Amino acid sequence: MHLFVYYKFKPDDYPNVARDARALVTEIEQSVPGTRARLLKRPEVSSAGEHTWMETYEFDAKHQSLIQATLAELVTSSGLPVQRHLEWFVEV
Repeated sequence: MHLFVYYKFKPDDYPNVARDARALVTEIEQSVPGTRARLLKRPEVSSAGEHTWMETYEFDAKHQSLIQATLAELVTSSGLPVQRHLEWFVEV
């Protein structure tokens, strides 16, 4: 299963978001067995001056509830943007 999470933020928040996002994906990989996480960003800033970042997670579908709960808990205690868009996908 795959989870894609994307969010936008202002350039002034870049150092904190970078730190917190890296810590988050590392924690998810360590907490959810067999998870492969990646952190991506758009190469350009949006016309509104915002950065767009994406976390991607590949994991066994049996861990969907665990990854969802772990993400919710970790994001709440982090400095990451609260408005995050989650999209779930499965192999065809």
